[in-house]
Amino acid sequence: MKTNKLLIVGLLVMTSCSSMFHVIDDYCVSNEYDNNQLFCNPGCANLFIEYVKSIRWDTKKIVVEQLMPDGKHNWYFILSKDVTLKCNCYDTLLGPLSEHEKDSVLEARQIDISKMEEKKWRSPF
Repeated sequence: MKTNKLLIVGLLVMTSCSSMFHVIDDYCVSNEYDNNQLFCNPGCANLFIEYVKSIRWDTKKIVVEQLMPDGKHNWYFILSKDVTLKCNCYDTLLGPLSEHEKDSVLEARQIDISKMEEKKWRSPF
């Protein structure tokens, strides 16, 4: 009986997380709908980015590439206010930014995105 309960709980966890990609802390990307949305779980009023094409991150920053349905690219940065990123702890959101503005932020803050973890998604359109 105990084994059956564990199996059911395991299946529920696996199926409920199938459309969710956990980035760091409580930052997640969901593709439950037809576009990928970055959000802070359990919810953050000032952080919700739709149409996420790719994301790079480390413990102190997240770089988000957004591809809109009209083909326009935007970029966002989430920068930790503390030692590490903490969802709902006043991390700084910069964006939307153009590619030129993104490159300026990378240079000014000396961010090397090649050293960050990366996840990409196919465009739904």
